[in-house]
Amino acid sequence: MSTSDQVGRILVASSSDVLTARQRMRDAAARLGFDRFDQVQLATGISEIGRDIVATGGGELQFRITPTQPRRLVVTARGIAGDGTVAAGPGVVAARRLIGPPLDGGADRGVCTFSRVLPKSGAAIEVSGAFSEGTADLYSEVDRQDAELIRLLEELRQREVEIESINRELEETNRGVLALYAELDDKAESVRQISNERARFLSNVTHELRTPLSSITALCRLLLTERDAALGEEQARQIGYIHKSAQDLLDFVSDLLDLAKVEAGKVAVRAVRFEVDDLLTALRGMFRPLSTDANVPLVFDLSPVPTVETDENKVTQILRNLISNALKFTERGEIRISAHHDADRDEVVFVVADTGIGIAVADLDRIFDEFVQVDTRRGRRERSSGLGLPLSRKLAQLMGGSITVESEVGRGSTFQVRLPRIYSQRIDVLAPGSGDGYILVVDDDPISRYVAKEHLERVGWRVIEARDGDMALKLAREGGCRAIVLDLVMPGMSGFDVLRHLGDLPETAAIPVVVRTSLSASEIEPQSVSRAAAVFSKSDDSIQSLSDFLTGDLAGASRPAGE
Repeated sequence: MSTSDQVGRILVASSSDVLTARQRMRDAAARLGFDRFDQVQLATGISEIGRDIVATGGGELQFRITPTQPRRLVVTARGIAGDGTVAAGPGVVAARRLIGPPLDGGADRGVCTFSRVLPKSGAAIEVSGAFSEGTADLYSEVDRQDAELIRLLEELRQREVEIESINRELEETNRGVLALYAELDDKAESVRQISNERARFLSNVTHELRTPLSSITALCRLLLTERDAALGEEQARQIGYIHKSAQDLLDFVSDLLDLAKVEAGKVAVRAVRFEVDDLLTALRGMFRPLSTDANVPLVFDLSPVPTVETDENKVTQILRNLISNALKFTERGEIRISAHHDADRDEVVFVVADTGIGIAVADLDRIFDEFVQVDTRRGRRERSSGLGLPLSRKLAQLMGGSITVESEVGRGSTFQVRLPRIYSQRIDVLAPGSGDGYILVVDDDPISRYVAKEHLERVGWRVIEARDGDMALKLAREGGCRAIVLDLVMPGMSGFDVLRHLGDLPETAAIPVVVRTSLSASEIEPQSVSRAAAVFSKSDDSIQSLSDFLTGDLAGASRPAGE
């Protein structure tokens, strides 16, 4: 220690010396500009290390102020057990916490250092006499300690009152939140019932409309093609108009019926093996009579794509809707249809690009809503029912894919359809209303359950909730559970216990379990979740990964044998 920056030393050999050191430390801390709380901390730290020095037979405390910035108060204790790196006495441990860490890592045996950065207000104060030898008023120090204890007890009582008040407020808030969640659940159930009623209504109405419309179009076709029919030119034109209007209405009713079926979960995906080139060739032949405008040619780019196994009819329906839209809103340029294979994701990507009127950025999401017709403020050759794009997106999602669009007003639109090259039957098996099984979401937190349930239902899963482990085991044993999404931290029976019980029960041992937890990887023992098929965090960006895992990796695990 440099003598130039030493500001005092105190010999410590008895309990009275400890009190003296405490009092002088407090006085010096006050002169250095430390606040009252820091003064008590420093004085108490000196008392703790002083007791260790007395216990070893005596020693001394040395104090210095470092000259460099930031300036520090450094306390060196001599005569302790151990050294600066291995502290044998409990006082050293307490002093490190109360005063501060050593200024450097080096120390001799029997020596320990502590340091505290000076407050800015006390950095320039002269404290050379603060730790000088002299007579201390020990009774005054004891009285001061008693006063501090009384003040601290009063502060603790006030804090307890404040904590009790906060707890009451939290309980009231929690009750309000629970009531809100209950109301939201009721609203959600009401919305689901309304949606089901709407789907049933649309299905019934469209069925009733389809038959007479089909009859009208068939009769018109017969009149127009009957050789013996004595139709004048004007009559033939009128019947042609009737036929076209009836056909448009029939197409609209068919889209409406298909949309209602998809939303009700009554559309099955019939996967077959086919070649993309054959599909595009068939589409080119289908649209050749419709693309008579020489200003807007249909260009099909055929490129090698591996054999696809999915629902060919639904893929055709999606592309037919996209091409029909492109024809309606493109007056010059071209419409280009292409397909390629994304090998990294094993997906087939279909692209329908046009040079039409385009779509404003603000309307890009709205075009996939039902019955939405974007006002382009430009002359359109034909009106749209507003069902083709919503139906196409739902069909793509039903097959595990997606539809995205990029567009610029006046320059055209590009629709991209991504579909798994090999369709996984998992989505179809667990489609809402299919009756073939469900995913069980187990979590004591209603918000986490809601997030998982809403996301999984949006991509076609049927979901049942359980708020604790006992309910989860009961539901899992009843049958029909194809997979479980499980939280680990729950009151009562934890997720770890649920995992163990599921593995022990013969009727649940084969159910795949996916863990979704807020615990970090370091907080989970690998053997405790060894039965889980996967572990995901509760972060916002992980729910899609969890959904993809259920749809893909667990698809085969949950199918009945022989499928």
